[in-house]
Amino acid sequence: YYSGKSSLRVELTTQRYSGIGLKDFPRNWNSFSAVSLQVYNPDPEPLLLHFRIHDKHHRKNLNAYSDRFNTSFDLVHGWNRLYVHLDKVCEAPKGRLLDLSHVAGMGLFVGKLDRSRTVYIDEVALLP
Repeated sequence: YYSGKSSLRVELTTQRYSGIGLKDFPRNWNSFSAVSLQVYNPDPEPLLLHFRIHDKHHRKNLNAYSDRFNTSFDLVHGWNRLYVHLDKVCEAPKGRLLDLSHVAGMGLFVGKLDRSRTVYIDEVALLP
């Protein structure tokens, strides 16, 4: 299990979209089958966390919601393993395939919260 000693603390505010963008990772995901990460919710209340992935072509398509991979996870209290198969990521943009050889960013965010919350992110990994 995870201790959280080296986790990234993310403060989620009451802004409309609050979260974090992850950009420092390998860009070519062609040799991987999935992405996973561990997220710790310290609160007893569940939290709906949105997860997005986009490629370099996303900006050319005006950053449209329909032009990237989007999913959501209900975080329970404690550690939550988020797992996404890259076949689903590839097929997500409307009218094209997401270019797994040029992944540009991932994001974790919430919609408008009624109060600030904190989560901890650990072990972001691309899986074979």
